[in-house]
Amino acid sequence: MVGRSRTCGFNREEIRELKRNPNVEGVSPTRITYTDRFKAHALASWQAGTPPKKIFEAAGFDVRMIGYKRVERAIARWREAGAKGTIVPAFDERVEQVEDAGAFASARRSRGR
Repeated sequence: MVGRSRTCGFNREEIRELKRNPNVEGVSPTRITYTDRFKAHALASWQAGTPPKKIFEAAGFDVRMIGYKRVERAIARWREAGAKGTIVPAFDERVEQVEDAGAFASARRSRGR
């Protein structure tokens, strides 16, 4: 799937794979909706110096499948939203710096979220 254009959207197999990720709220052939908790975690990790690609890979995403540009743009959108104060985790879900986003995803699954 190296170099595949994302202009054609996600196929059924890719949609199924994305839906299995606990950090995904929804998927269509052309869009991925991430959970608010993942957005807040990704933003906090980025602010701590973790590159976007590593954040997404550690959270179980195949960056080649979803596209590096999509990853970069997601972080950019969330940075802008964070600056406006629209991405803020709920008080009881404050994001602490998690060095391994994979551990974040595992912990989230074990709590049934």
